[in-house]
Amino acid sequence: MIKANRGNAASINRQEYLRWLDSKKPNSVLYICFGSLFRSSAAQINEIAKDLEASGQDFIWVLKKEEKPFWLLEEFEERVKGKGLIIRGWAPQVLILDHEAVGGVDVGAKERSRWVDDTKFSVTKEDIGRAVTRLLVGKEAEEIKRRARAMKDMARKAVEEGGSYYSDLNALLEELRLNCP
Repeated sequence: MIKANRGNAASINRQEYLRWLDSKKPNSVLYICFGSLFRSSAAQINEIAKDLEASGQDFIWVLKKEEKPFWLLEEFEERVKGKGLIIRGWAPQVLILDHEAVGGVDVGAKERSRWVDDTKFSVTKEDIGRAVTRLLVGKEAEEIKRRARAMKDMARKAVEEGGSYYSDLNALLEELRLNCP
C-alpha cells in the first residue's frame, strides 16, 4: 500500500507539512499525537501547549478537530509559528514519521495516565520539558535515535521479500490454501 494513501483524508495539505519539515534539521522535530481515544480537557491542552512552547524544540502536534479551546490554540499557534505545526484532525502519520526531520515521537500513554483530573497534574512542565529534551538533545537523544533507526531498519527488512515477516505470512497463506479447500 502506498504510504500517501493510508488512512483517512489528511487535514493538512501535503505540501504544507512537507515544506515545514524540509525546513528543519534531521532528527530535530518531536511528533506528538495522543490518538483518537484520548479525551483531553482545556486544562490539559493548555498545559501541554505551555510545555511545548517552553521547550523551544520544533514539534508537530496532532489534535482532534473537536479539541478545545480553539482560541487558546490559535494564540499558541501564532506564538510558536516556525517552531511548531499544529494539525487539527487526521494526520498522515506514516509520511510524517518517515521524514528525516522527525527525531522523536510522543504518543503520551504514560503521561496521559498520570493526569488526575482537569485541574490536577502529576506531570509538571519540567517533566515534559525533560522528556522533550531527552528525545531531541544530547548524547542520550542520539542513542535513542540510533536504536530507533536500527529498529526501523529491522522492521523494514522483516516485511521485504525474503524477510521473516514476509516469509512467515507466505507460509501461513500456503498452509491455509492447502488445508482449507
